[in-house]
Amino acid sequence: MTNHDETLLWHYTRRDPAEKIISFRSFWASSILFLNDSTEFDHLRDLITEWIKITPSNVGGWGDPKDVPYFLKGSQTVVVESFRKSLFHPSRMHAYIISLTTVRDDLSQWRAYGTGGGMSLGFSKGELTDVAESAGFQLEDCIYDDAVKRSLVHQLMVKHVAEYDKVAKSLERDDLLNSSMGSWTFSEPMKDLLRNFYADAQRLACRIKSSAFAAERECRLIGLFAPNAKDVRFRHNDSMTVPYRVFSMEKDGKLSALRKIVAGPSPHIDLNHLAFQGICLHNGLLDVEITDSSIPFRFW
Repeated sequence: MTNHDETLLWHYTRRDPAEKIISFRSFWASSILFLNDSTEFDHLRDLITEWIKITPSNVGGWGDPKDVPYFLKGSQTVVVESFRKSLFHPSRMHAYIISLTTVRDDLSQWRAYGTGGGMSLGFSKGELTDVAESAGFQLEDCIYDDAVKRSLVHQLMVKHVAEYDKVAKSLERDDLLNSSMGSWTFSEPMKDLLRNFYADAQRLACRIKSSAFAAERECRLIGLFAPNAKDVRFRHNDSMTVPYRVFSMEKDGKLSALRKIVAGPSPHIDLNHLAFQGICLHNGLLDVEITDSSIPFRFW
């Protein structure tokens, strides 16, 4: 039964995926590389590039030139360039996400995700967070404010540059980089440092979005997993084959985190409403409240 003070998070989708989420008590978490917005990771890469360019002179808290981290000095340009170029190489992208929002009945969401009479599934934030953590996912709010983005990038970079500096000062150049056929690659000490950085950077990249999308008020379940994991599956849409992972939300044999459903605009909204009542009853969800969208959106 719904607690009226309970915070709900909403997942907009078409009817077929909505029925599968309820019946199989699971989400499909898609690879971050295969989202509709292909520029999301470019945004963080640009912010980090900007940070690298401006930080040594005025922003990093290193007022005295001798205190500038070794990572940012001119002698380390090979490291910096390799670091920047390799940051978001597809082979290192192992983040999977599920998109949610705090908005219950929203025109832009119906247009994007609910065409043909979609559904908005409302989940208990508290229960969803508990189930997610046990499955290796974390619930995070998306960030739209540019000042907040730059502050978080600064924190990320200061942390990892400091860790790099500790190692770099104790090693010779050849212990940091290996030369082969005229090009440089990272040595094992560097690879260990970068693996940690990539994980933190990917998690932040999954949260950063353009301010143009602020009205979506999106939050995401984010999971980072080992590459080439055997439990990665693949689905096909009109133009891509998308890697995904199954995120089980089952608790006590049912989808207990589901609280409400909103039936999206459709010429058959009353029948869709009735059908999803049956789907919920069939899956033991007797207390899920189903209502109809109040938005007079006609697309058929």
